[in-house]
Amino acid sequence: MKLDVPLPNIVLDAIGNNGFGSNLPAAFQRAQRLSLEGDFDQHFTLYCPAGYERDALYLFTPDIMARFIDHAAELDVEIIDDWLFLYTKREVSTLDPDTWAWLFGIVDALTTKFDQWARWRDDRLQPQSTGASGHPSAPGTQADAPALGLIKPPPGVAPSGRRLRRSGTWIPVVFVVGTVIVWIVMRMN
Repeated sequence: MKLDVPLPNIVLDAIGNNGFGSNLPAAFQRAQRLSLEGDFDQHFTLYCPAGYERDALYLFTPDIMARFIDHAAELDVEIIDDWLFLYTKREVSTLDPDTWAWLFGIVDALTTKFDQWARWRDDRLQPQSTGASGHPSAPGTQADAPALGLIKPPPGVAPSGRRLRRSGTWIPVVFVVGTVIVWIVMRMN
């Protein structure tokens, strides 16, 4: 789904579609995990870039969280720039009208609540002031003050919020080490 403005990279890992651990293809650093109020944590694990916790709380208000719980609890969700991606293990390339009704119902339920997201601005982006010539001013000049109408930062996300930091997953390593140990034990018998 196309969003009105770029937002920080946020991932909602749906707990209901996980098997042994998360089903996401990437693992994220634990320090980026944010606990939200209510029973949201029983349905999703939310990851946001370090320093963007307050922004995630602004974006995921109780009414937005309720929409995600009610309509998208089976889906993993990722915000990348000005796109919201919904991921599912279910086959969605289908002619089944019930599947399409379910998908369009999710999109409709979520988009009706995204008006607030269009007003979000990253305070880490400072507007670049311009002098009378319209070119950026030299530091220390009087034109360093923000121009009228540029008090609010422009739409966009600072580099620190554009992507989550990934971490390695230990499951493949444990599996390989376990297989090697079993193979060695079998060879010794």
